[in-house]
Amino acid sequence: MGIFDKLKNKKNVQVETPSTTHHDRVSGIPFPAYRGREPYMFISYAHVDSSMVYPIISEFNDMGYNVWYDEGIEPGIEWPEEIANALDRCSLFVVFITPASAGSLNVRNEINFALSRKLPFIAIYLKETALTPGLQLQMGSKQAILKYNMDDESFRRKYTYSFETVLKPTEKRTVTSTKNSVFEEPAPIVFFQEEDFEIEHGLLHKYHGSRKEVKLPVTVQIIGGFAFNNCQNLESVVMSEECGAILDNAFISCLGLTNITIGKSFSSLSKKAFIGCPNVRFSYYKDRMPEKFDQLFPDKSIVSEIDEVYQE
Repeated sequence: MGIFDKLKNKKNVQVETPSTTHHDRVSGIPFPAYRGREPYMFISYAHVDSSMVYPIISEFNDMGYNVWYDEGIEPGIEWPEEIANALDRCSLFVVFITPASAGSLNVRNEINFALSRKLPFIAIYLKETALTPGLQLQMGSKQAILKYNMDDESFRRKYTYSFETVLKPTEKRTVTSTKNSVFEEPAPIVFFQEEDFEIEHGLLHKYHGSRKEVKLPVTVQIIGGFAFNNCQNLESVVMSEECGAILDNAFISCLGLTNITIGKSFSSLSKKAFIGCPNVRFSYYKDRMPEKFDQLFPDKSIVSEIDEVYQE
């Protein structure tokens, strides 16, 4: 977004004193960036375009969409790591295209990251912009919204239709006070278990939930890299019978993870799957020991047999 564009000016940012009500931490910031665990969109833009971008993302926010943008970076946190974490956790990548953003190395870095993670991707063109051959090659097949050719209502219909396949606005519920004054406040989004998992051709790309105990759907055959990246609440994972492999970095920085229950089909464990998981242990159902068990888990102290009957 040019999130990096703001780095050189960060020392000059004045932070307001926190209070019990919502206030902008930085002068000119339209609303607090989303910080929760519900699905959200990541906004990429050149900082010099903020006067055009802020009114649009404010509309997204007002409509109930969860929006993360550069306001979400806390003082003292390493910028590239925070940006990567925000990108990795987002459900939708939205980039605002202008001549300035097309020429921004930082925006291109964010585009590259989003494409490498195969994130749902929408490009909103605020101005007619000639893309470099590299950007044309990368973004040629991605959905584009030419806002500069649309009236406001057409643009609103277009982005709402584009968003709805991957991201829903927070529902509103009506509240009536004792004085009969009516107002609306957002209701929490509730996900069913299956909706927490981003699965493609048997590969679990990302777990979007926040449960302590997770049972993988039978459609998961491989747990992919960064699928459970930094899931702070996660304590236990029960793999399906169909799940046969865990790739590098799958559970990186899951500090509370203490148990992985594996099935008989399990056959491949990458050496770097559990970086930053100091307490992880493994268990398997009685009489359902995986093949090549000794090769997978040579340290018997971290493995145990459990008596529960395996259930799909």
